[in-house]
Order: sequence, then structure tokens, then C-alpha cells
Amino acid sequence: MTRTPQSDAQVAHRFRFAADILESMTDGIDGDRLGALVRWALHGEAAADEAEALIRIFEAPHLAAIDEGAWSGDSRAEALADIARVTAAADGLADDAAARVVQWFCAERRRQVDIEGWSLEHDDLYDAGEMAHAAGCYAIAAIRPANDRRMGLGYPPDHWPWEVRWWKPADPLTMLVKAGALLIAEVERLERRGESRAEAEADVARVTAEAEALEVRVSAAARRSRALASLRALQEGAAIAMPSFVGNEAVYDFLCAIHREAVKGQLASDDVANEGTLGAMGGQNHG
Repeated sequence: MTRTPQSDAQVAHRFRFAADILESMTDGIDGDRLGALVRWALHGEAAADEAEALIRIFEAPHLAAIDEGAWSGDSRAEALADIARVTAAADGLADDAAARVVQWFCAERRRQVDIEGWSLEHDDLYDAGEMAHAAGCYAIAAIRPANDRRMGLGYPPDHWPWEVRWWKPADPLTMLVKAGALLIAEVERLERRGESRAEAEADVARVTAEAEALEVRVSAAARRSRALASLRALQEGAAIAMPSFVGNEAVYDFLCAIHREAVKGQLASDDVANEGTLGAMGGQNHG
């Protein structure tokens, strides 16, 4: 949500009304309604998912009056009227020229989203700075002489990024407000792109780390496999040669030592799953 900067006077006015509502409540207040009331007091508006909670808390004094028999009427309509009245009164307290201008920009930005239907997903499609170019066009048009022939015919400046039918000139102030709203849209787009890029870079780093770890595991497994093949070859070769050297004690002991060490190497080099299998093989050989 694009929030309009608020002056101290605006916030104070809304908080005074919020305090009056809280003092009039005798049945307590839940966290949802309190949160909606505080955010409205701070920002002059509630998020879309808090609108109902804000209406309910503004409705509470009217419902209490109905219960007491002191008033009868449409409590929800009165609540909506109260929200609109207090919000409008606070808006009139903007005491800073810059804050008022930013309010105009933000209001136009909301109109573009809510009325024109230019969603954030739509804005993200313009990744070549089109919205900034469009803002510049409106700003340039706002300061051009009224008798500029091209502008008089309803044509945009030469670097207008879209079709001519989307060019909607107006009085200078309105065009400057449009320019400000488009700049807000472009800044928001760049911020979203920055977040997306950071997420993408994090994903790439994660996948790369996983691939490197997998490569290390595969490499280690390959080395173990080659080592085991060599050890098995030594074991088998020694087993085959041993009967031929039974009478030659030195050679026979040497072959036995090779056989024994080959079996130990197989047991030490493999993982737990293979260790049992090799252990059984080694036990048979020693037997």
C-alpha cells in the first residue's frame, strides 16, 4: 500500500477521536479492532483486510446508544459517515506544502491502481524505465507554452513510451501530479525488482552450494569405489596365489598379510551400508 505522509496535526486529530471511541466502549476491544484503529489514526487509512474491523469499532458507540434506548438508526451507516468525516477533517490539517503535494501524488497513484486497474504485476512488465519516461513527458508538457503546436494537437513529447491513445494531457498542475504518481510507481517497481533479484541471487547461491556438495560426495564415492576395486583385486589375487606357496613360509605369510590388509582396507573404506557386506566377506575369507 502506498501511504501518504501525515503531519503531526493530522495524526493528533485522529488519535483524539480514537481516544473518545475507546473511552466510550464498555465491553472491551479485541486486538484486530484496536490494530485497525491505531493504524487508521497513524496513517489516515486502514489496509483492505482491516476495513471491516475499523468499521466495527466506529460502530460500537452507536450500538451502545441503541442498547440504551438513547438512539435508533443505521449504526453501520453512521460509522462509515464518522470515518469519512474525521478522515476528511484531518486531511484538511495538512500544514506542510510538501506533505500536501505528496498526498496528491499518492492519491493519483491509488487512482491509477484502483480505477485504471494498473496492477503491480502490470507495472513490473515495464522494465525499461517506461514509467520514468512517461513521468518526464508529463513534467515537460506541464511547462511547455500553451501555444505549442504539437501539444495543441494532443500529441505527447517525442520520447513518450506508449501509444498516443494513452497520452492524456490536462492542465499543468494535473500533469505534474500524474508525473509524480508515475515516479512513485517506478520507484516501487525498482524496489520490487531489487527484492526479486536478491531472492534469485540467494536461490542461485543455494543451488550452487548444493551442486558443489553433491560433486564432493560423488567424487568421494568414486574414489572409494576405485579403492575398493583395488583392494578386492589384491584380496582375490592373494587368495589365488596362497595355495601355490604353502611350502614357502615367507611368501605364504606375505600373501596372507596382503589378503588380511586388503580385507581391512575394504572394511575401513566403505560406508556403513556396505560395511556389513564386506565384513561378512572378510569373515568368510578368514575362516
